[in-house]
Amino acid sequence: MNIHKRTRLTLLDLQEIGPLYQTRLWKVAHLAERFQVSRPTIYDALKRARNVSNVKRSAITNLTQVSLFTSIPSGFHY
Repeated sequence: MNIHKRTRLTLLDLQEIGPLYQTRLWKVAHLAERFQVSRPTIYDALKRARNVSNVKRSAITNLTQVSLFTSIPSGFHY
């Protein structure tokens, strides 16, 4: 995988920021200081994390709805 040379946060950093922020013990300013980036960079990372979780949530909902409407054919036997 190629990472851009100006990347400020690694993928591991991005995965760590969301859960830390959700604990409500870490404020954006503290996260920015810990990861040595600006506050807008942290806000962007949190926004991206929310978008990804929304996409995952909608995908799971869609799969559940599809499986509810899928029936077993009448001639099917285990």
